[in-house]
Amino acid sequence: MLAGVTHRGRDFALSRGPLPTTGTADLTRLTQGPDGNGYTVEAEYSGVLRHVRWNLHPSGWLQLDYRYHLTGEHDLFGVGFDHPESQVTGVTWLGHGPHRVWKNRLRGVATDVWTKQHNDTATGADGWVYPEFKGYHAGVRWASLHTTAGRLTVVSEDENLHLRLFTPRFGPDPRHTAPPFPKGDLSFLDAIPAIGTKFDPPAALGPSGGPTTATGDYGRTLYFSFAQ
Repeated sequence: MLAGVTHRGRDFALSRGPLPTTGTADLTRLTQGPDGNGYTVEAEYSGVLRHVRWNLHPSGWLQLDYRYHLTGEHDLFGVGFDHPESQVTGVTWLGHGPHRVWKNRLRGVATDVWTKQHNDTATGADGWVYPEFKGYHAGVRWASLHTTAGRLTVVSEDENLHLRLFTPRFGPDPRHTAPPFPKGDLSFLDAIPAIGTKFDPPAALGPSGGPTTATGDYGRTLYFSFAQ
């Protein structure tokens, strides 16, 4: 797992990942060494997570390739990292926005470059700053977190990425409107959960309200950049 990131003396506080949001990651083999003008660390796992490769390029970009294997029905799946929410002040991204989404609430957003400031709104209960900062975001091609250390930018080589930003608060009696969130703080997901209503769970609202069926092998390539 990534232990941490320091760039030009600043701690970017990204750590503990990539870990699968569902299942285990048991390390079986680790290799590392120079790779041309860069450096590569490669890990093999048993469990849901199967393979991780980090490659530090001479340009300073950090490339992550990962693969995992999962079958069956799940509310969400992908990989995640830790990052303290207290050090994040906003986000700019290319993807669907400006609102967060759920599996059965994907309409009403548009593809563009969006920016929003951090807020802690509990929808319909308190905070009252919209769009909500925290939650699931669809169709993300790149995202740049504004942090107290600088800009933490992630670029996806692959389409249809869901980005999870932290875990939102919910009101005192959310009923079926508080879908699950994975452990950690930042997640890169291939499936996200649906949301219900005050009276009905999501599965009762139609086919898109049920869990997603994982069908085997998944993998993505992400590129990280750290700038002051």
